[in-house]
Amino acid sequence: MLFHIVIAFVFGGALAELGSVLKFAFLPYLIYLVYNRKAEHIPAIILIMCFGTVLTLFMSVLLIPYCYIYRVKLRGQNWFRLYKILLVMFPFYLAVTIVRMGAGTTFVDALIMNDYYVAFWFLLFGVINCEFFNTRFLSMLLASGMVLGIISLFLIDTGLIGALTRLSNYFDIILIVLTLSHLFYSRVKINLWLLLFLFFSRAVIFGTTYKFTFLFGLILAFLTFVSERPRLKSSINRKSATKKFLPRLIILLPFLFLWTTIVLTPKYATNYASVEVDYDLGSNIVDQVLFKLFVDRGVIWLGTIQGIYENTGFLLPVKNWDITYTDVKNNFYQVDFESHNLILGLIRYNGYIFGSVLIAIYLIVMFQLYKVVHRFKGIHLIFAVSIFGLGIAVFITGQYTLQLSTSFIFMSLVGVLISHGSIEPKSHNSNI
Repeated sequence: MLFHIVIAFVFGGALAELGSVLKFAFLPYLIYLVYNRKAEHIPAIILIMCFGTVLTLFMSVLLIPYCYIYRVKLRGQNWFRLYKILLVMFPFYLAVTIVRMGAGTTFVDALIMNDYYVAFWFLLFGVINCEFFNTRFLSMLLASGMVLGIISLFLIDTGLIGALTRLSNYFDIILIVLTLSHLFYSRVKINLWLLLFLFFSRAVIFGTTYKFTFLFGLILAFLTFVSERPRLKSSINRKSATKKFLPRLIILLPFLFLWTTIVLTPKYATNYASVEVDYDLGSNIVDQVLFKLFVDRGVIWLGTIQGIYENTGFLLPVKNWDITYTDVKNNFYQVDFESHNLILGLIRYNGYIFGSVLIAIYLIVMFQLYKVVHRFKGIHLIFAVSIFGLGIAVFITGQYTLQLSTSFIFMSLVGVLISHGSIEPKSHNSNI
């Protein structure tokens, strides 16, 4: 396993410096890792995918025959139905990619426009390989994430593994929930002191800045954790009520949040335009949250909706379009960044039909993940509530769960956890 990790790490460094075409030289190695299905290959695959290169895009193509070969593993929970849906969509993405290149878009840029669709294939990779993600491996993954976060901060100026810093939100939220579990609930068999040492070493040297989406995800994760682990018998009724309410909230909250913010933005944006956001937990934390909602996200979402109305059709777009919006000071902006909301982003980049299908798939798998949380213990429970909380928060106010450098590990873990939740706990103890 160590050999493949070292090779993947070296490849990652080379991939960061090489041109896009030269990256294809490493495709045979990726094919070997994926199709020669072994536990010791999983860490290397994760590491390569974290660089977010064209290899990540081609991973979805590799998974088409891969999923068919292991289709028996996909039949138990209707995952094969998802495979068929994604497979039906594939020729459309392929055809539009060719049309994009014919219209003057570069080969790599034409591929990158499919990144949100590509991310959903990684769910199936996680399902097929779920037995490799046992307690020991998840513990190693969390520790490795903390270590790589520190290494990447030292090397970010060289362009080497800088993409790994984007994964810090995943590992930090898992560590925080793990610590809260140790303090207030049950202890997990993991060296928490080592993890905290790595975390605080990074925090002391480089500092930590948690933005609104991360804090939102942390709140959702811990609420889910508490709802599954009430401390007192008197809280059983409250737990039962929560379990009836939360599934509905999973589906409704993203749409209610978006609609409410859009409706209130024209009225309240000017009230918070002068707020200075430093993400510290100061006395004006409420004002900072309202600033992020109305002055930051709200005006961008209004511009995105207008752009979708003017530029997006029912089918896949051939060209990307920039978001144009006016801030509270009547300054005009034309920007090419993301929509910071996956309801809008999935429709913007995939059209009304496929965008709506992908929105439904995302929310369904989040719903399924919540439904199996109660079956977990230990590190699997910590991962499940953390991935769920961050997955819902990012769906509402971000997008990085579906972006190239982070979507593989997020979506694979979702598939792994849902699969683990449907089988006996003893399967968590398989060796790696």
